[in-house]
Amino acid sequence: MKFLFFLLFFPLSLISKEKLIEKIVLNRQEIFDTSKKEESGWIYRTANFLHILSKENYIRRELTFKEGDPCDPLNFEESERKLRRTGLLNPVSINYEETEGGCIVYVNTRDTWTTKPGISFSAQGGETTYSVELEENHFLGLGKNLLLSFEKEINDRVYLLSYDDPQLFNSTLDGGFSLWNTNEGSGHSYYFSQPFDHINVKKGFDLVIFRERREFTLYWEGEKAYTYILRKNNFNLKFGKRIGFKENEAFRFYVFFERLGRDFVSDKIIIEGNPFKEDESYNFLFLGFAFEKIKARYIKTKGLIGFTSDEDFLLGPKYFFQCGFSSPIWNGDESQLIRFSYEDGKYKNKLFWQRKFKFDLKTLNEKFYNSYYSVFSNIFYPLNQKATLIFATQFDGFINPNLDGVLYIGNMEGQRGYKINVDTGSKRFRVTLMEKNLIFSNVLSIANIGIAFFADGGKVWGWQKSFNESAFYFDLGFGIRLEVLRSKVAKLTRIDFGYGFKEKKGFQISIASSEWFF
Repeated sequence: MKFLFFLLFFPLSLISKEKLIEKIVLNRQEIFDTSKKEESGWIYRTANFLHILSKENYIRRELTFKEGDPCDPLNFEESERKLRRTGLLNPVSINYEETEGGCIVYVNTRDTWTTKPGISFSAQGGETTYSVELEENHFLGLGKNLLLSFEKEINDRVYLLSYDDPQLFNSTLDGGFSLWNTNEGSGHSYYFSQPFDHINVKKGFDLVIFRERREFTLYWEGEKAYTYILRKNNFNLKFGKRIGFKENEAFRFYVFFERLGRDFVSDKIIIEGNPFKEDESYNFLFLGFAFEKIKARYIKTKGLIGFTSDEDFLLGPKYFFQCGFSSPIWNGDESQLIRFSYEDGKYKNKLFWQRKFKFDLKTLNEKFYNSYYSVFSNIFYPLNQKATLIFATQFDGFINPNLDGVLYIGNMEGQRGYKINVDTGSKRFRVTLMEKNLIFSNVLSIANIGIAFFADGGKVWGWQKSFNESAFYFDLGFGIRLEVLRSKVAKLTRIDFGYGFKEKKGFQISIASSEWFF
């Protein structure tokens, strides 16, 4: 009776049926549109011929929705950002058209150049070094990364093979491996993961295995004194779960386990009576937890990093907090390790601190071995579409108060050649004001060329100088900015000409390839 009463008096127009995705239409485009006169030359046709177009199955598996799912514009935007983050596709746009029963989704993508050949050669002082590498970031159009490289150094040869698959076994899992071999030894690493690559992922994990064997030579009073074999055996396992979700905001909790193993094995003692330690081994079994909060508020813009390429900027907030510890109860030795890290995704702030010590439970006395810390922060404040104010800080250091049993690798004395009973490391603070302007747009359908003006001021201290002993530096300059439009491997390049007014007076030239224009 109550049900009949409800049907009689409740307006049927308020009963709405959720619209579902009826069809997903992919529009995949080559790197260059050869139907256009300006992109019809043989160079453009050759580039398209050598490049394998993204496979439909690859793009569909990267989407965060499928046919039959609700028509959710926020989910469409999330997929658009995910495809752009690969660097293999740009521009990317996802639109939808409503129908009587649901909607039709249109996914439009354009491929970028993903093959990176490399060769370098140098001759100095009768010694020749060179390297050759070939990397494909979009192998067979399936998003897989394959790297082959060889490097000949003065006293070493390095061979490397690396493979990464973001859709392992045609799934959402990631996996890959690296193999390397040098004159000093060899190693290999493997990883397997379910990443939190978009806001809707509920569970994730990471598994990393690392093994390496290398032979080192230590020096005492400027002469070869001791050779030893170092074996590394690391195992990392992390589980994560989304514990809350509201208004496109996710809360995630992680539990992780790490095993850090080191074996120092004597190989050859050249000078008897040298002060280096004998064979030793240690194993840290490390437990910890982490908490992450992220709100998927983005803006799609142009000109923040480059000039005309589509860019996604996280408004956030995004916070990541991690804490872990080890204990002599489960460790192979009696030392303990404490680790803490924090990351703020909105302003790129990072903090890491680690301390190794020995704690005697009977006497409650502590022996401090060493401590490492690192603080990194970059705060970008856009003044307008052309000008940006940047505050950059970096603090890192290594503290080792023990005067006995320290390995002096390749130097006469001290950690990395500096006295060991001090806080070694580099610290810097810089303020930059930069303005960039686009001069030539879409040159040969390949690149944008612009110019930038900048002013830097700050301090660098640590190592051998304290904050008061180090001088304040200030420089002015200009630079050329090159934005490659159809390539993942050489996206942004800068050539800067600066003049220093303080400690390092005179002109300096800097050439670099990076994500940011500074």
